[in-house]
Amino acid sequence: MKKRVTVARPPTGADDSHSLNAAVAALAKIVEREGAVLKSEMGLHGVPRALAPQAAKLLVASGLEVTSKFVRVPIARQIETQLNGSRMLPLRSIDAHVQGSSKRDAIAMARELVASGRARFIVRSTELLIAAVSAPGIDDAELARLEATTATIAAALKLARRNGASLLRSDVEEALRRALPAAPIARRRPLAGDLGPSIDAHREASGLTWVPKLVRALGGAPVRDEVHAELLRGARAGKLELRPESGMGRLSAEDAALCLAGPQGSTLSWVRRIEERA
Repeated sequence: MKKRVTVARPPTGADDSHSLNAAVAALAKIVEREGAVLKSEMGLHGVPRALAPQAAKLLVASGLEVTSKFVRVPIARQIETQLNGSRMLPLRSIDAHVQGSSKRDAIAMARELVASGRARFIVRSTELLIAAVSAPGIDDAELARLEATTATIAAALKLARRNGASLLRSDVEEALRRALPAAPIARRRPLAGDLGPSIDAHREASGLTWVPKLVRALGGAPVRDEVHAELLRGARAGKLELRPESGMGRLSAEDAALCLAGPQGSTLSWVRRIEERA
């Protein structure tokens, strides 16, 4: 006689609701970490197919998006997170930097962020990039002056080429200087007492402060070495904790240049005030 196998039934009633809430909470954490999860795989994460519509409502209420294919972190939030720390993303490949979105939808959301004033477009060479609104771009008035100046220079250059002539370097430099005067650089030596408030002011939700963002806030490349020295001094004194970059190849060359060199070829790109954890 074969031994009878008892199959456990799924919980019902209050227990069923509790299990669904637990499954949704666990799935939400995965989505926040990964960016997106296929909607068809909700069952693999403990959500019964029959309760998928109810689970979708709970996920939306938690701040996530549920599309026909994905459960995802809102595309706008994904893009804005990517722009933290003065990163700039090429618009033509913006979909490569988000999860659970088509290229068309990702580009449309990027344009919507710019239109609503939550981001801005920057052109570098022939590339159109999306950047945070704090990116140090040239304002409209300066662009107008630069456009007029370059048109004048282009006309003078055309005349010079047609007649085998040249331009005075001083004339060109002076015209460009008037059109785009150098922005004042606030340079000050970062003191140990100054770094704490600066670290706090640029701290992210994780409790960490991105080193490139901190360096730029204190004056950029001209004060990088001084900021690094203060960070290392704070770390040796046990007041600061320096952490390496978690993702491989995620730093741009400009960002990497503002980070500290760590042990065994690592890159120290995050800092945390140890006093906060006491």
